[in-house]
Amino acid sequence: MAMTMERTVIPPKGAIALRPAATARPVAPVAVEFADGTRQPLPEDVARLLSDIMDTLSAGQAVTVGRVNTTLSTQEAAELLDISRPTMVRLLEEGRIPFTRPGTHRRVALNDVISYQEAMRRERREALAGLTRETGLRGDPLVGTR
Repeated sequence: MAMTMERTVIPPKGAIALRPAATARPVAPVAVEFADGTRQPLPEDVARLLSDIMDTLSAGQAVTVGRVNTTLSTQEAAELLDISRPTMVRLLEEGRIPFTRPGTHRRVALNDVISYQEAMRRERREALAGLTRETGLRGDPLVGTR
């Protein structure tokens, strides 16, 4: 996916020190204080993102943050969903994801791609929960008893 800017942060040696802060989610509005003393309140989504970054760093993993355009090409949308471009085009043509065609190329809104991704995750979780319930009612044929 084409990112106009990207930055990777490797966990600091004292990353474990982030753990107490990372395990608790912010309960009050979070703000950034700049060197000149001004404070900028952060939207809740941004505060959650920062908390997730702290969790990841405290687990010893690196984090990459980058900018993504809000309007994507079919290739960029396909990469975000981890599918092929022809599969992405099929989803668009079937009407499963909205798109525009300002010229000769299809364009997809980032929020539509993310909404589709979340809907697919929800469907998979529900299907798995249903299978688990069915298996629980009939017993698991893969687990034998002695």
